[in-house]
Amino acid sequence: MRLKYAALLLAVALSGCDNNKEVIGCSSDITKSAFLDLIKKGAYEGLSEQVDKYQDVTSQTKRSALDKIKLVLSEISTTSSDTGSTMKTCEATVSMTLPADEYAQLTEAYRTNFNRNLDKQLEGLSLENNANIFSKRISYTAQATDDQKNVFVKAQMGNPVSAGASLITALSIINPIVEQQKVQQTKDAQQRQIEIQQQAQLQAQKQAQYEAEQQIQRQAQLQAQEKAQQQVQQQSLQPTNQQPQQQNSDSLAQSRIAFANADSDLNTAWGALTPVKKKELLPSQRQWIKTKDAMCGKVSMQGSDYEVKKMVDCQAQMTVSRTDFIRNQ
Repeated sequence: MRLKYAALLLAVALSGCDNNKEVIGCSSDITKSAFLDLIKKGAYEGLSEQVDKYQDVTSQTKRSALDKIKLVLSEISTTSSDTGSTMKTCEATVSMTLPADEYAQLTEAYRTNFNRNLDKQLEGLSLENNANIFSKRISYTAQATDDQKNVFVKAQMGNPVSAGASLITALSIINPIVEQQKVQQTKDAQQRQIEIQQQAQLQAQKQAQYEAEQQIQRQAQLQAQEKAQQQVQQQSLQPTNQQPQQQNSDSLAQSRIAFANADSDLNTAWGALTPVKKKELLPSQRQWIKTKDAMCGKVSMQGSDYEVKKMVDCQAQMTVSRTDFIRNQ
């Protein structure tokens, strides 16, 4: 009790020394300033929870966005006073205002990007709406220090005004980011479409090249068959005293026919494949042709009948083996 009275007497003495000294209360400038700082702090914390997942958002960006919202106190009243201390319980209407054009832009962006109604979201926070002004009556306590130089103000951090301010400022930060993401997604989709078209063109070129190579091979096979038939006919007209040479020629001709038949069987087996399987086997088919020519020699090679026959037999043998492989696919 002695301390309580001492404090009271000190307050009276100070008041007596300076009659113009203002006693800190609910509507004092220092109290209103501290209370608004609490509202802004709550809004900042709520804003951070919503935008901190975006790496490029800085503290300066968040504070600049919050500064665009105007906070005003009105209808301040003292609902109760603690007789044992300087604490007072207060109430005030807190209004937040955003420029009308910016609020209209945010409303449209919220509807477009998130398919939500901003007015209804704010009304869901129990805020009273008047155009671009939203308000709510909020309770707080103010307790001045004994020397009336400082005041301690307490208020609920998760109040409707702080929540509404954090939502609006979050939208003002997120909307440009979402718009940029949409632009980037459009560019990525266009780039993917270009790559798909390029791949299709390249595949068409490869297919055309392969068909041209096949046509050249078929022509070479036909020429080989015709040459083999001519040799057979010529050999049948040769004299009997050239029998050994004729036998060699007959053997070479038979080898050419065997190779032509084997190559025809290979083409038939290849033609029976599905387009998907052809695409899958095309690289190995091309490599096999190169390997065959490297191991056996090319069909167009020149030399003695024995050398040419050896090459043709090798080509035929590898072709038969490749045909068996293709048929098993």
